[in-house]
Amino acid sequence: MAQFKLKGNDFNTAGDLPAVDGEGKVVHTELCPETTEEPDYDAALAALK
Repeated sequence: MAQFKLKGNDFNTAGDLPAVDGEGKVVHTELCPETTEEPDYDAALAALK
């Protein structure tokens, strides 16, 4: 599992879904309890609208 930092926010690549708007602001994030679960992509897309 890799970790990365985006504008001061820590994320990991195993089930962590950040949604970042055009200004670089994190508007949605979701951490799935299991790496085999899919995040709610629709919620991430809705946060960007």
